[in-house]
Amino acid sequence: MVPKRVAVEPGRFLVDGTWGTVNPMELAPGVRTLGELEVIEHMQHGQPVVDSRRPPFFDAATIPGTRSLPH
Repeated sequence: MVPKRVAVEPGRFLVDGTWGTVNPMELAPGVRTLGELEVIEHMQHGQPVVDSRRPPFFDAATIPGTRSLPH
């Protein structure tokens, strides 16, 4: 299923939660992304989540509570 925007909630998308997962990956030596469950646990402990995408992409959609720090 292709994610669909939720018209009444800008920046939110409807996705099929049973399809696929967000898996960690190493972007560069020593730089690793987090998996979906790691992000949830991280946020539940009050730790920040940073979105390093450019502002237009962050403004279009991000994880609620995420901080923008564009590269």
